[in-house]
Amino acid sequence: MFDIEYFRRDPRPFFKFAKEIYPGQFQPSPCHKFIAMLDKQGKLLRNYTQNIDTLEQVAGVQRIIQCHGSFATASCLICKQKAGCDAIKEDVFNQVVPRCPKCTDIPLAIMKPDIVFFGENLPEQFHRAMKQDKDDVDLLIVIGSSLKVRPVALIPSSIPHEVPQVLINREQLPHLNFDVELLGDCDVIVNELCHRLGGDFQQLCYNSSRLSEITEKPARPAPAHAGEEQAGEATRGSADERGPRTAEPAAAAREEAPALQDGLRRRCWLNRRCRSPISKRLDSSQYLFQAPNHYIFHGAEVYSNSEDETSSSCDSEDSCSSAEGLEEEGGNEWLRPPAEEDEDDSPRDTLPENQASEGPAAPSSLTNCTEAANHTDATDL
Repeated sequence: MFDIEYFRRDPRPFFKFAKEIYPGQFQPSPCHKFIAMLDKQGKLLRNYTQNIDTLEQVAGVQRIIQCHGSFATASCLICKQKAGCDAIKEDVFNQVVPRCPKCTDIPLAIMKPDIVFFGENLPEQFHRAMKQDKDDVDLLIVIGSSLKVRPVALIPSSIPHEVPQVLINREQLPHLNFDVELLGDCDVIVNELCHRLGGDFQQLCYNSSRLSEITEKPARPAPAHAGEEQAGEATRGSADERGPRTAEPAAAAREEAPALQDGLRRRCWLNRRCRSPISKRLDSSQYLFQAPNHYIFHGAEVYSNSEDETSSSCDSEDSCSSAEGLEEEGGNEWLRPPAEEDEDDSPRDTLPENQASEGPAAPSSLTNCTEAANHTDATDL
């Protein structure tokens, strides 16, 4: 659907989807307004956004580079005549493929929104701005992005090493190192930042309560199905109560293996059901600091080390023998959740130039962008 060649053959699937995310149906989030305030106060060098929904403009951001284009304008595939989004809005909402008013006799004269499809290059404006900004930036803030799509993913490594970098995201980006990581719901984090920045930023706070910092991770609640887990352990142990053992050790092992595997599978299933991110253990008025540079807020997809080990153990038939001690806690707290719970498939992370397997999903209320800020106190946590 988001491949340019497929679009030329059949644009209808795209325009059916476009109706759902067309500009004018959504409002800017606190993150958008935070960026706009940085711009208003002259502290924003550039907003490099991967969004295509134009909400930055609605919020009032002026210094912006739309890396993947946007729905703000549309252009004819044949003559390249450009028009505003309102010019094709009626056709889009009536589920009619909008056509160029100048090229009426040409079947392929479709007015395509100026978003970057698979097989298309990023706007030249992006490369020109990066060439200029990389030597002027004094703080980089990444908000709500997996940074897996090039060339936007190269921004953190393109700026001088001495420039501090801050991540505001639901989860860590293990392929990158940030000086400060604020993990959780981006709006919750921005609300706390605005409280701490004070001044005009406080008018952006949608929640008047400030959060308090804790440094000890709250205890994990007891499993809701502890009784079932004990039953599973009993089942596993029942292999020892079957009566006389076979004289041959190999035969005995084969005889016990099904019961052991059954007990392990049951235990893995119970552990998966009991998994929950660390952020769910926090009170509504708390965030967790863990030295040297991690902060966990509500909404963070950060799990205990033992919970991730449980998931990987349960996914591998070869790891059944290592099931003992799966529930012990400790070690590195900063592991990503397993693949089935990954939320990285955000709208703006599915527009690489050389992939055509999937397209962007409808935008969420959170901005998904990379910010190059000229000066902020965003690390003041």
